[in-house]
Amino acid sequence: MFMKIFFRKILILFMILESSINNSQILNSSEKIRTFVVGSINNNNDIFTLNETIQFSFDELSLKKKNYYYKIDHYDFEWNLSDVNKSEYLDGFDDIKIKDISYSFNTLKSYTNYRFSIPNNQIRIKESGNYKVSIVNASGEKVTEKRFTVVDNKVPVQLGVSRTKDLENFQTAQKINFNVICGNCSDLYNNYSEIKIIVRKNRNWNNFIEPKKPKYLNSEKAMYDDIIFYGGNEFNNFDISQIKSNNYRIQNWNLSDIYETFLVPDEFSENEKYDYNPDINGNFIIKTNYKENNSYEADYVRVFFELKKSNHSPEDEIYLIGSFNDYKLNNDYKLSFNSSINSFIGSFLFKQGFYNYKYASKNHLNINHLKNIENDFWQTENLYTVLIYFKKNYEKFFRVIGFNRLNSVSLKN
Repeated sequence: MFMKIFFRKILILFMILESSINNSQILNSSEKIRTFVVGSINNNNDIFTLNETIQFSFDELSLKKKNYYYKIDHYDFEWNLSDVNKSEYLDGFDDIKIKDISYSFNTLKSYTNYRFSIPNNQIRIKESGNYKVSIVNASGEKVTEKRFTVVDNKVPVQLGVSRTKDLENFQTAQKINFNVICGNCSDLYNNYSEIKIIVRKNRNWNNFIEPKKPKYLNSEKAMYDDIIFYGGNEFNNFDISQIKSNNYRIQNWNLSDIYETFLVPDEFSENEKYDYNPDINGNFIIKTNYKENNSYEADYVRVFFELKKSNHSPEDEIYLIGSFNDYKLNNDYKLSFNSSINSFIGSFLFKQGFYNYKYASKNHLNINHLKNIENDFWQTENLYTVLIYFKKNYEKFFRVIGFNRLNSVSLKN
């Protein structure tokens, strides 16, 4: 039995490394950028209050110092670029060179860590809204970007999550309801302004609903109800914060050019029942157990994944998703089918820490989106966020004037 498992791992290692070598020949600068964190490196986040200090950090898998610059752009509620001069939402000028740089220390995988924060003595965000920070090189080419939202919480939001009473979705869905406490609601709901509301699940901008009208509106509050999300399932996770430690779901470690670890194979079953598995709602945390500075002392690990074929076709396109790649359809995290072991396999670099992840397949109804591979359960613990966007008709861009989020951990039958 031991020899069978050993040779299975060797086969997976050979197949994935062969694919990695082929892919490495077409690496460009952007593909060397890894671990873009917004907020504290121990608390990756994407929603901040106006005038709050926001930290940004990313790595490039090279020790060659590069000149990188950051730019800030404002977007509307649907992430369309706002047609407005930057001076209307920024104090100062962007296109600022990143000067806070550290080289990896005591790691097998060499990299350079770049950091900056806003506000600083050159720039300040003075209006709420959706933003993207873009990292560009000395030639002006964008190498990566990250979304975040700044809120000016003027309008309170009361938020609730419950099990839907809809018989069709009773076993699989959750219902969101919320009240916008607007004081004088005619200031928000009128013909002279626009109010847009986004309800988002688990920090995933590919999974949100835009309620069109309140169910009930009076002078003091607007009530929204019957907003239905499928529950999904808890995230898979792995912990590589401690090298060579057999933490939960780690089978074993290997040392080649860098550290490598094999996860326990995953398998999807349509008959699966709900099993509570605590997660961090798709997020990730960069951490090591014995280092002082996680930004440049945490090492990179090649993590091997295996999804057993189950009811999937070998022609299916399977991807790994989570906050670590913004739930995007990204070929850097695509698995390949190995007929020798009847599984989808892949290996990807992750900085030491704790990660949530899921598998998804390309949605053939919309080739630009992914469909999660999972069953739906009403019991699943999810994080829901409500954002209120507002602008008057004569204004050029949407501000975020209300915000709240709630975890469904206390959801009752």
